[in-house]
Amino acid sequence: MVAYRLYKINILLFSILLFTGPIRSETRFNSAKLREIYLLMPDQFRRQIDKLDSKLIKSFVIDAMGIIPNQRISVRYNKENQLVHLGIRLISTKPADDRFQVVYDYVERTLLNMALIKDKDQIIRKMSEDQLQIKYNKKSLPANQIASILSSLIFTEETAFRLDSNDDSFLVTWQLPNSPLFQIGFPNDYPVICGMTKDEIENEIVKELQNESVPSDLSTPFNQGLLESSADGLFIKKGKVFFDHSDINSDTYFVQNSSGEYLPVFSQKFYKESAANVFQNLIDTNQKISLTLKLYGNREERCTLDLNRFLNHFSEDYTTYFGWQRVDSKNDLVASVFVRNHLFSFIHMLIVKTNSNLILNKDSTIEGTLYIFIPQKNISL
Repeated sequence: MVAYRLYKINILLFSILLFTGPIRSETRFNSAKLREIYLLMPDQFRRQIDKLDSKLIKSFVIDAMGIIPNQRISVRYNKENQLVHLGIRLISTKPADDRFQVVYDYVERTLLNMALIKDKDQIIRKMSEDQLQIKYNKKSLPANQIASILSSLIFTEETAFRLDSNDDSFLVTWQLPNSPLFQIGFPNDYPVICGMTKDEIENEIVKELQNESVPSDLSTPFNQGLLESSADGLFIKKGKVFFDHSDINSDTYFVQNSSGEYLPVFSQKFYKESAANVFQNLIDTNQKISLTLKLYGNREERCTLDLNRFLNHFSEDYTTYFGWQRVDSKNDLVASVFVRNHLFSFIHMLIVKTNSNLILNKDSTIEGTLYIFIPQKNISL
């Protein structure tokens, strides 16, 4: 009963804002794809979206009658008041894991896009471009039946819903009343899923890197039993290997002090292992990294960031792998740092040209070249 009253209050608030609020002069979008979908919508839908002040309300739903009967359209803005989502509301509950929100958005946005296109040949082209597979009751849906099937389905918070994923693909499944299954499968292709062009995605990560917070704690609790000792007094915590290349890995290195504590190594004696620890973000330093970002269309962008802060951006959902390209001497070091995203299987690659003095100077600036959002399938070593 309480939930129902809150629902009625939200509807009332939406209605007040819709019919009394000022119309924004221009709707702003975070991607060209969303603008394209918005412009395909009939005027009455665009007026409803434009009527609301995105500073007051960040997400709402509107009736989709006139596009797909019996469905609703989900609308959402970000804190910069940009429109970041338009889609048929098929998933009414917030994902337990926020990382999957972009996947949910893709499904809803894509079905709205196809409903607005209407033309069978264009829908077939869209499904081919995205490698979409849509099934109802385990049978593939023809392009000209997608909208009519959608209009006959009822999606509620009680509708059983499941998301399955692996390195290559996602599969979204709804268990509908009377047991039919509605399923959508598509490749694990991050640019397609997030609905942005490569340059739009790159601009987003540049902004994120520049706003990354300072890591609060670089301590690395570990089980002493996981350490392997070497003849020179070094202790190794074995990590993961990058695509069967054992010399590119996430290993970390420690020494034991006089009190018996194991500390991340950071010394000239073990300068190569110290460099690995630096890029695994084990060393609390004042170092900066001067980045040249290689971007789409032969563009470059340069920025200088706090090194710990830069590496902290990849502390969740990523594994960082470190390897040497060249170690001719302490004064001529070239390393590769690969950062792999677990969920979407893309990779960022950082090439660092440096020397041992820079690596071991906690106030130095290290130079690097960063290539971002490389599809995993494009990596060849």
